[in-house]
Amino acid sequence: MTEKSNFAPHKRQGGTPNRIMGNMLLALSLIFVMAFFNFGKAALILCAASALAALATEILFCLLTGKTYEFDCSAIVTGLILALLLPAILPFWMAIIGAVFAILVVKMPFGGLGRNVFNPAAAGFVFLTVCFPEQIFTYPKINLFLQFSQSDIAGVIIEKSPAEILKEGGLPTQTLVDTLLGLFPGPLGATSVIILLCTATLIYFKRIRLAAVPVGFILAAAAGAVLFPRIPASPTITLDSLIFELSSGSLMFCALFMAPDPVTSPKNTWGRLIYGIGCGALAMLFRHVGKYEQSECVAVLIMNAVSPYCDRLHRKIELFRIAKTKARK
Repeated sequence: MTEKSNFAPHKRQGGTPNRIMGNMLLALSLIFVMAFFNFGKAALILCAASALAALATEILFCLLTGKTYEFDCSAIVTGLILALLLPAILPFWMAIIGAVFAILVVKMPFGGLGRNVFNPAAAGFVFLTVCFPEQIFTYPKINLFLQFSQSDIAGVIIEKSPAEILKEGGLPTQTLVDTLLGLFPGPLGATSVIILLCTATLIYFKRIRLAAVPVGFILAAAAGAVLFPRIPASPTITLDSLIFELSSGSLMFCALFMAPDPVTSPKNTWGRLIYGIGCGALAMLFRHVGKYEQSECVAVLIMNAVSPYCDRLHRKIELFRIAKTKARK
């Protein structure tokens, strides 16, 4: 048993797995409502396929290995998170492949919930990105009055996402209202800043320690946007860069719903803050030098690997603080 497995999420957060995952599922369900409002049946099919594939894979793994299966919603949460990172027009079988990879390769071989080293949904998304990069970053134009299903996407208008426009050195054209509401091309459920912030309160308002991760993530990303803008020179270059970098792609979604994963993130407050800052800094670095327009999941996976070292830094900070306090006395 690894060191990380000693800190199962229900022990680290003061609740049961079902309650914790239930809160997460409720928050993600609210985000799904917005995705369904934008994309109709396509959103329903993609989310259902991914969630059911993740659940079925976990059950099948337990049956084949002789392990006792205990339903805790975690597989459904993984599948739903993965689906909300994907474009609405992605064939549902690709989402199934990503969900199966997340559970079969990244989660269950390590022992299941509370023992996985890497975030399964992030790994599933990166796997799909490597296998199907063109499809993963192809987004339909949002038309609130003309929804579509997986069977009638031939006539859908394809548009560049703000993340792709920033990658090319351009300036996105959506208004501030569209930016806040997420009414622009992008992942299925990862663009509406208002919806993301509102639903995140369901997770963090009783567990403020977890909030250190998204706070560090967003602050580091904001600093990168201000100090190293990618948009053309303009009178409001700093503000424009800050707004478009934070709202484009899946940055806010990853900061609020993936990086703070209680299993793969540090268990102490200072460690969480350092971990979050690392995620945000790497995400912005990869946006500048990486191949793909979105690389937040890669940043999360890298920081998953160094999560124990963030806890060690926390202990050193605490020892230094205690020593400084004693010296003053």
